[in-house]
Amino acid sequence: MSDREFVVWRNLKNEHGQCSWCVTRDGTLDVRTHLGSKCTQLGGSPPDILASILMREINSSAKCGGSC
Repeated sequence: MSDREFVVWRNLKNEHGQCSWCVTRDGTLDVRTHLGSKCTQLGGSPPDILASILMREINSSAKCGGSC
């Protein structure tokens, strides 16, 4: 039987909207909103701050049709 990776999803709500985000075992931040999703490597930044930035990027991209 293979090892299953369990992650804890957290919710974030601010002036940019709301999202769910998690950090995987390999240090990848996964952010999902109703408009789309984005992933990035954490590096040394706090995950909640990066989640807010990615949420803003997802929402901005959706507002301009994904071409900005």
